[in-house]
Amino acid sequence: MYLREIMLGKRKGLIIRQILGVLSLVYLVLIKIRMCGYRYGFLRKKKLPVRVISVGNLTVGGSGKTPAIIEIASLLRDAGKRIGVLIRGYHSQYEQQQGVVLQSSAFSLQPSEKDAGDEAYLLAKNLINIPVLVGKNRWASGKYAIKKFSCDTLLLDDGFQHLKLDRDVDILLYDVSIPQAGLRLFPQGVLREPLSAAKRAQVIILTHTDMVTDITPYENMVRGLNPEALILASIHLPLYLESGKNSTTYPLSWLKGKRILACSGIGCPESFEHTLRQFEPDKIIPLRFPDHYSYDSACLIRIEEMAKETDMVVTTEKDMVRLAAKDISCPLFFLKIRFSIITPNWQENLLRFLCSD
Repeated sequence: MYLREIMLGKRKGLIIRQILGVLSLVYLVLIKIRMCGYRYGFLRKKKLPVRVISVGNLTVGGSGKTPAIIEIASLLRDAGKRIGVLIRGYHSQYEQQQGVVLQSSAFSLQPSEKDAGDEAYLLAKNLINIPVLVGKNRWASGKYAIKKFSCDTLLLDDGFQHLKLDRDVDILLYDVSIPQAGLRLFPQGVLREPLSAAKRAQVIILTHTDMVTDITPYENMVRGLNPEALILASIHLPLYLESGKNSTTYPLSWLKGKRILACSGIGCPESFEHTLRQFEPDKIIPLRFPDHYSYDSACLIRIEEMAKETDMVVTTEKDMVRLAAKDISCPLFFLKIRFSIITPNWQENLLRFLCSD
């Protein structure tokens, strides 16, 4: 977390930033070589015989891809498309060997989070009858999705930089909550690619727009980078609290006046804590872990000790996937959110981009 704060410009560290700046130049050269490889045919793309839609971003850390894919997959399913989701499944057993997570009813979800990864498990939990295919080889996953599930449309998770698989549409998520100082190339900043890479996208969705006072400068910036793209704005809309033990739901007004331990292991913990603050808790004590963090016994003890000084422990739905099977004694709740696009008429405009040839 210390290094991330330096990358975002929230901490001083002149010498470290200079070292990171040199590494960023090396990284830029590697990016240019890779892009030239695909542009001139030294590196080959593979194509699937169905429509492929990539959902990705330009930054390391969270920009809201998982809830965005849930929303977009639901939209396409309701439009009559047979959807499959292709996801790498970082640090899961399926990353190398390929596998499928499928929820065919409200009571059946296989396999475990350890096999498939937290994001794949969360996608399948929220997308009934939509297969989530996990594995590093997304082309192989796509072929299986077509053969086994007769998918006619595939969503490629975190696919903006996955140039190995050809796609018909690129949806780029741009997190407006990232400070200007952080918009430098990794590792000096949080950009995976220069901002000019936004030119490749057909759709750009601004995320976390409720965390800034005015989104107009961000709209103007991305429109300047890519005048032809469909530009939409979104928020992560909080819906309710849910108990990790018995799935009982509680209204968000329950947070008012409470001392809350905000426990998260996600790419952008600031957005989670910002959402909790909207409901006027007495105090929020942040407890942050790295993205995809595997909670061990020492971490659980730390959570339980800190929980004694608070009224409740609230985490994210993604973290609850990893915490649900752990032996933790304190009451644990997760914040249920929905990726909500707030631009008027967004459904018909987005479908026009996603479904037209």
